[in-house]
Amino acid sequence: MKGRRAGSCRLYLSLSWILLTTIGCSFAIRDYALQEVSSPKIPLRVGLYMAPSFRNYLDNRIQLGEGMRKGAEEAARKAFEDVVIIDSLSSAEIPRREIKALANPEIVGAGIVLEPTPFRTSIGYQITVKWTIWSLDGRVMYLNTFKGEGISRAHFPSIETSATLAAKEQYDKFLAHIVSHRWWEAIK
Repeated sequence: MKGRRAGSCRLYLSLSWILLTTIGCSFAIRDYALQEVSSPKIPLRVGLYMAPSFRNYLDNRIQLGEGMRKGAEEAARKAFEDVVIIDSLSSAEIPRREIKALANPEIVGAGIVLEPTPFRTSIGYQITVKWTIWSLDGRVMYLNTFKGEGISRAHFPSIETSATLAAKEQYDKFLAHIVSHRWWEAIK
């Protein structure tokens, strides 16, 4: 019974620490660098559309939007030969820019994850993003969802660090997967 009570006490103290250090605060994803891609870039000019809900995503008091926008743009530039940021899916904007496909990341889940250990509870964060790429005639050419997890293992865990690690991991998974398949050959 003592072991169970001690575990509950550690969890309670960890949750109390989170509440005390985050009340009234807001956090944002920090800058991070994505992995280098060893495969050649996909030979397409894509339009990267990031909806306002993606660019301004807020999970409780954690500002994910700006960090996720930067990461999506960097990942697309590493994966594709040319990337054009588009502000709308208007049919007038796309043809004049000679775009061959449209890419759209969408955050489908984000949140704090607690990982209890024998001595402390680590604070983790998960971000799940669905990537859809379709041809200009509306056919879905690529669809996949990637989950990134980050765990701050510091003595005083940081939600900001965990969210940054989760964002980076998600984009690294996306990059590794998208360039390893030849799904784009049907578009060229």
